[in-house]
Amino acid sequence: MHIRSSRGLRALALTLSTALASAITLVGLPAAHANIEHTVQQATFTLSDADKAGMSNKDYWWTNEGSHSWVKFVEAGADLVLHYTVTSTDSGDVEPLANASVDLVTAANGGTFSGSTTETTDENGQVTFTLHSTLANADAEPRPVAPSSMSYWDDSRGGFPEKKFDITPTVHALSENVDRVWTHTVKTADAPVAPEYTIALSAGDKAGMTNKDYWWTNAGSHSWVKFVTAGGWLNLGYRVTDGNGDPLCGVAVTLNTANNGRASFGGSTTEYTGQDGQVFFHLHNDTTDATAEPRPIAPSNMNYWDDSRGGTLNGESTFNFEPTVGADVEHVDRVWTHSVKAMAEATFTLADSDKSTMTNKDYWWTNPGSHSWVKFVTAGDSLALHYTVTDENGTPASDTEVVLNGGGPGSYAGSFPQFATTDANGQVTFNLTNTNVNADAEPHPVAPSSMSYWDDSRTVAHELTFNFEPTVIGAGTTHVDRVWTHVVKSAGGDVTPFANISLADADKAHMTNKDYWWTNAGSHSWVKFWEFGTDLVLHYRATDANGAGIANKVMTLNTAPGGASFTGSLTATTDAYGYATFTLTNTTSYDDAEPFPMGASNMDYWDDSHGAELNGREVKYDFTPTIGASSENLDRVWTHTVRSAPTAPSDPADLMVTPGDGSLHVSFHSNDGHSAITSTTFRLGWKTTRSAKSLKLKTITVNGYANDYTFENLTNGIAYTVAVSVTNAVDTSATVSSDKVFAGAAQQPSIDEITAGNHKLVITFMQGDEGAAATRYFGVSLDGGQTWKDSKSWRGSPITVKALENDTTYQVQVRQWNKFGPSAASEEVDGTPMADVPFAPRLGRIVSASNSFTVNFRAGKDGGAEIFDYEYSLDGGNTWSSAGSTDSPLEIDGLDSATQYSVAIRAVNSSGSGASSTVRAATTKKG
Repeated sequence: MHIRSSRGLRALALTLSTALASAITLVGLPAAHANIEHTVQQATFTLSDADKAGMSNKDYWWTNEGSHSWVKFVEAGADLVLHYTVTSTDSGDVEPLANASVDLVTAANGGTFSGSTTETTDENGQVTFTLHSTLANADAEPRPVAPSSMSYWDDSRGGFPEKKFDITPTVHALSENVDRVWTHTVKTADAPVAPEYTIALSAGDKAGMTNKDYWWTNAGSHSWVKFVTAGGWLNLGYRVTDGNGDPLCGVAVTLNTANNGRASFGGSTTEYTGQDGQVFFHLHNDTTDATAEPRPIAPSNMNYWDDSRGGTLNGESTFNFEPTVGADVEHVDRVWTHSVKAMAEATFTLADSDKSTMTNKDYWWTNPGSHSWVKFVTAGDSLALHYTVTDENGTPASDTEVVLNGGGPGSYAGSFPQFATTDANGQVTFNLTNTNVNADAEPHPVAPSSMSYWDDSRTVAHELTFNFEPTVIGAGTTHVDRVWTHVVKSAGGDVTPFANISLADADKAHMTNKDYWWTNAGSHSWVKFWEFGTDLVLHYRATDANGAGIANKVMTLNTAPGGASFTGSLTATTDAYGYATFTLTNTTSYDDAEPFPMGASNMDYWDDSHGAELNGREVKYDFTPTIGASSENLDRVWTHTVRSAPTAPSDPADLMVTPGDGSLHVSFHSNDGHSAITSTTFRLGWKTTRSAKSLKLKTITVNGYANDYTFENLTNGIAYTVAVSVTNAVDTSATVSSDKVFAGAAQQPSIDEITAGNHKLVITFMQGDEGAAATRYFGVSLDGGQTWKDSKSWRGSPITVKALENDTTYQVQVRQWNKFGPSAASEEVDGTPMADVPFAPRLGRIVSASNSFTVNFRAGKDGGAEIFDYEYSLDGGNTWSSAGSTDSPLEIDGLDSATQYSVAIRAVNSSGSGASSTVRAATTKKG
């Protein structure tokens, strides 16, 4: 861009008339326009606010009073739309300049546009120009960089040709105030890669690497060496710039890799640059300790490579990374990694300032060299843990990724594990925020306890703990300062000093008292058998020391799983009398549950009568209620999830018998009642002749569950019945029988649709397979198969059944006949005959009054149902109103006098509104 002085801009303004005249001659525009009735003295051109919102105001670039300069970045190949409003003050007032020819005077300096530069204003003085940038990406300017954006120009880039195109609107008035637009054509956001780019590592990444530029001598490129612990992570942050030093946005960067030394990495090797040209890779070292190199020894460290180890290496575990965007010339920071074994031993020591507010409980955790610390954390507060990490020699472990594991019923912001990297002194800090609220937390400690000390002086049924344990991935041995936190209410929290939380007597009546399982004075243990897949409802009441209900308190069920699973809310708020109810659904599967209790046990009592059958596993889930009182006596529930008692198999369902040529195929399904089905029985019954009275039977018993079977070598044309039952160790199901099925008959047809008509039904259906002989005709049942009408005139679909009662629902089935007999009936589909809508009435004479019409008519046929109303329309049938009458003539009131209407009528029966009469124009008389 050319930087203009104010003096130069004033000079430019003084010569504007001459320049405009020249420009008019250059673009071939006429000096006057026939559609302007007189010469305009004063014209003002104003860009729309929407256009200016994407531009920058540069008024000081052009100092004509009342005129403005706007700068706009336009992407190569994009459209530029300018909306101007043109006004004139010739009449003394500001008025739109309508029907005026507006020309765009343009000045190009490397930019090119196509599109009409002459348009005509509308009646509001508005005119729109649509111009298209014809410049290619290769010829355009680079996109602006920070702090520039596509709406702002600050010349921060410099050093390259500008692709400008200036636009000035005119109607050739004697004096004009204009919004002038200065455009710069820039490359698109996804412009192709330029021939030369630089891909440089961030300073933070290089700080943990060693410069080995002499390993790779490409001008402008650099070599960096990095030690990566086996199983650890390698983070690489690059910035991509073009030959002008401008960042490259939205371009794919790929890491070319070279594994020539046993190392391996996982993770995406293609990422995309952001707006500032930055791109980040997060790679995991998949190399194992057995494959990795030994760790560097003095004077080496993890940031330095001096080959002081010599023959102990037995091969280097290297992996090289080289970034590229595919440019013709690239200057890159290449990274050569060595995978080294993890620490043989790591020690994590908490800062003394942290430990001074904690209590040493080493006997809680007896790993040699490790320590246990207890810390009270107020609900919602922060906790900072400052660790120093040292290796087996006591040397600080710098640039080492530390993993903080954590877990418990308490909650802290963020997911666990969390990751951080030690600094040069081996120090790392984790800043943690507790997300529990007072209602969930433990009671605040009472004297002689304090927030730094834990002495169990309180009696709490529920401890809200969360434990933190740091580690280094791959360390052979770790000695840590472990932190055990308790989340407590704030000192000002609403703390209840004492509560009794008792189960309802109705609940306890189905449980067994096992108080000796839990010996807290005043508290009780109840055992409950819980069938898999069923609900457990617990009704609790919280009372104070005087027996009064504790109202409006959040009650929480603390849980201890032991193989069972459930869903349902674990919190409830006590009502005005202290009552709270929990409904929990057991989601344990039948196979995962314990065996059902045997005699003398029942579902209320547990006596371990199963012995070895339990297979050493009890499927338990324990529930402990609390409202967070300082002291609580409660009813704890210990549940066992058991299988339900086995039952007889369910009766066979969906029995289907499909005829074949000399065969019948039988299928069904049954549930085993949680006891394996041991046998399936099929019984085939038939008569040898049509007149025979004795029934022949054939019984087939199959071991196990056989839910399909085929009877073969049967006689086509014989009517057979099939009966099925199943047996398990408990009992035998009921025997379920089929209807008669003819061997060799066709398979059942399928109804597609039933169309209702006046006293009739039209049945559309799909024929079944013909069976052992050609189909002869079809039959229909209207009462669900109780009675049938078979007609040789019904040869296929559709079948029309007439002489039916309108508004009566029939249960329709279809069957298919061949010479061996009828097929099975189709599924049942309901059909309800309905009258037709009435025929159109015939209009007679229309008698007009000042505010009404009297309409004479002759009724049409009623369609099969009584006509109970007529409707009229006064707008040719667009809208309709009830006449409230069935007699001719109809009286239509409430009309405007001396007004023409388009009159029509139609009849209504139970099936709806009928066809309209013809439309006739009629005019009311003057009032």
